[in-house]
Amino acid sequence: MAITIPQISIDEVYISVLKAKLVKNEEGWSKMIPIDHAVRPSGSIIMDALVRLLNEKRYYYPAEVAEYFQKKVRDLDGAIRVLTGMSLSRFMLLYRLKQVQEYLCCTSLTAIEIATRCGYPNSSTMGYLFRKEFGMTPGMYRQAHRPRNYNELYAW
Repeated sequence: MAITIPQISIDEVYISVLKAKLVKNEEGWSKMIPIDHAVRPSGSIIMDALVRLLNEKRYYYPAEVAEYFQKKVRDLDGAIRVLTGMSLSRFMLLYRLKQVQEYLCCTSLTAIEIATRCGYPNSSTMGYLFRKEFGMTPGMYRQAHRPRNYNELYAW
């Protein structure tokens, strides 16, 4: 009998880059609530350590991550593939692009500032990878997804 290992999605483990978010309740009041930046346990110490590392340091290459963990890239890649269904490099790419999306939607940071914060060597690389993944430039994404009152809704 085969056992199915449930795959962990990026949304399940993603830690927001924001500091706070405006919350409104049914009674009509609203206030800025701090966002928890703790690692949400995924059930895997490997995944939890990887997410913690991606948030604390700005590694760009899987080899850098494997070196940090003192493991072979192939071994770490295999573990992440079992846990998520994607390679380590793909997981890192999508995790970083999720950060880019959040910065684009919730801040006024420039592409250069976002690229730096998300661990890209420059904004051109970030833009190329973003366009390749989502079919639009970061500027087009920002225009389509950032609310007009974003500066009242989020703190970064």
